[in-house]
Amino acid sequence: MAFNSIVSPKTQMAYCRNAYSAKVRMSGKHLRQDVVKSSEPTQVQIIRLVLNGAPKPDAAQKILLDAFKTWPEDITARFLMTPGGMIEAPWPKEFKSSTGWDSQPEDVKQLVTLAAEKQLHKVLTPAVLKAAKGKTQWITLGIDVLSEEGLKKPHVELVAVFDVAQNKIVGWTGKSFPTASQAKQLVQVSDLGSHFMKLGNQQVLILGCNDLNLFSPRVAALVGKNTPRGKMVMQMTTLMKRFRPTVVLQHPHATDSPNIWRGAWCHLQNMFSHVNVWASAIRYFNPNGKPRKPQLKVLQQTQSNALDVFDMEMDMTRYTSKPSRYMNSLKRF
Repeated sequence: MAFNSIVSPKTQMAYCRNAYSAKVRMSGKHLRQDVVKSSEPTQVQIIRLVLNGAPKPDAAQKILLDAFKTWPEDITARFLMTPGGMIEAPWPKEFKSSTGWDSQPEDVKQLVTLAAEKQLHKVLTPAVLKAAKGKTQWITLGIDVLSEEGLKKPHVELVAVFDVAQNKIVGWTGKSFPTASQAKQLVQVSDLGSHFMKLGNQQVLILGCNDLNLFSPRVAALVGKNTPRGKMVMQMTTLMKRFRPTVVLQHPHATDSPNIWRGAWCHLQNMFSHVNVWASAIRYFNPNGKPRKPQLKVLQQTQSNALDVFDMEMDMTRYTSKPSRYMNSLKRF
């Protein structure tokens, strides 16, 4: 059944109920008893690092190393997902970039070279990569490049895809669709084609935080077709029909309620039947107060199937870091 342009949350829930299955959860080497162990490693599509608590960007290398050290011996994954802003890189001094709807692909490329790539290699140390081998094929890492002023100044929100076996970065993309409050200061990833990647034998769509709302029926109803937002929505729909991805990976910075993304996920599934595996990376955190919904509900309703997606929960209070520039500025924005 297809969505109309505006669908109530109650109706969305009815359409999507069958997509939400019971959650299989992991913590270190301990699987719940409802997961059957076998002598051969079980390969799942996605393992999400579920980061519980405020971002700790300075501790990204330690978080990854701890995750791989406590990885279950009987599980391998095609994709290891981390949330948006897992890593933060300082904005390059003296670098001036076009922003907003004037953003240019060349600016994004320079920010990758001048800042993001350097910071990524500081996190993916030889020790981390050695620990990762045999556990996952690709790692998706959210990397923000921003100054001390955070969202008030030019910034870019990137996602890197790292191939563990080949020991190299195989793709860069990032947020294309800005929130209303950051429309003037975000360096948008204006090349929407960068979101589509062939990884192994799968066509994969990699989304930044708010990019999932390119599929939101409410957004489609509110923006005019000839506005910059409307044109981007139509361009993404055209690319989806051309590339026909089977896997969609979204990288939000923080999710404390599944309602944030429910409408867009439901609409995407109904529009594009070729998508059969999907997930939002999860940092379970609300910068403005207590989380609004229970964590288990968030995990259940932000992934395609319990057999596709497993979660490794990690407690961020164990790690030390300077405060996230992104999250600090979000509180004041």
